[in-house]
Amino acid sequence: MKNLIKKIKGYWNAPKPTNEEIKVATMLNILFQEQTTEQVIDTLILFEEKAKARLKEISQQAEKDRFVTDFYLCTNIRKKVSI
Repeated sequence: MKNLIKKIKGYWNAPKPTNEEIKVATMLNILFQEQTTEQVIDTLILFEEKAKARLKEISQQAEKDRFVTDFYLCTNIRKKVSI
């Protein structure tokens, strides 16, 4: 009986998942439902490639935005703008 109570307390006191973790778990369940291991691996590899490409686009846009901001507000101390 003590072991049962100890297990219940352990489950009760275990860290609860965050909303983001719940969303990710739900998406993974939907994506990989009834797929073989090979299909799951192929999907994850493709997802990784797409995610890296998207992150590269985001990085390039951030660099472009930073350049434009620095140019118009003269916040880049390395570049001197003279009029």
